[in-house]
Amino acid sequence: MFWLQWRIRRLFDQNSALERRIDDSARTLEATNRALQEASLVDPLTGLHNRRFLDQALGTDAQQARRAYQEMQAAGRDPGEAKEDILLYLMDLDYFKQVNDTWGQEAGDAVLCQLGEALKRITRKTDFRVRWGGGTFLVVARRARRSGAPTVARNLLAAVRDLTFQLPGGDLIRKRISIGFTALPLLPQGPELGTWEQGMAIAEACLAAAKRSGRDRFVGALFRPDADPAPLRDADGWDLGRARAQGLVEVLCSEPGFVWPQ
Repeated sequence: MFWLQWRIRRLFDQNSALERRIDDSARTLEATNRALQEASLVDPLTGLHNRRFLDQALGTDAQQARRAYQEMQAAGRDPGEAKEDILLYLMDLDYFKQVNDTWGQEAGDAVLCQLGEALKRITRKTDFRVRWGGGTFLVVARRARRSGAPTVARNLLAAVRDLTFQLPGGDLIRKRISIGFTALPLLPQGPELGTWEQGMAIAEACLAAAKRSGRDRFVGALFRPDADPAPLRDADGWDLGRARAQGLVEVLCSEPGFVWPQ
């Protein structure tokens, strides 16, 4: 009888130990999977977020901003008084290819890393900083006001102008950036219209205009508060060229006398 009780206790202890090992393995596997998932959302060079992260995060934020607008409108409040906008700043290093061509890819990587660190310092902790690809970065200013969008763009331009980039060989260089921006929700009086992807397309068009018109500047497009929502109820209506022709957007630029390049 004693031997049987001892055997049962031993089997119980062995089973408990096995369950603990299984639990430990499961926790380790979960932590590993979580680390791999987080790593897949980070640009390995700069340590900033990547496009995959943006695909997962920005849609949720855009939905929250849309609901906040709709709730304030239902309550008779002006959404412009609250910080419920999302500002998209797509920025590109001017003549970045020259760095690689002159000093090599290692120097180019150093410039990208230093710019990434600078963006962490000069933006809010709640903002998203994304390596978009090549010398292009995206800053997503969350819980902001679209009325302040040009000021943020001007501050980004000034911050990069003040940077000195140190290359691996010891050379010091200065660089400039061009910026294209817009705000979400795209149409304040119709927050259910438009998508964040369409917003990114508008920011890209504004960035291209900034590059073509001289670089080292920002160009932004914000839909007017009195814009007629009717042309914007289908995807084609969000074409920036068409929206400009119909007077639906206000174009902003850091350079006086800006004319949209043909």
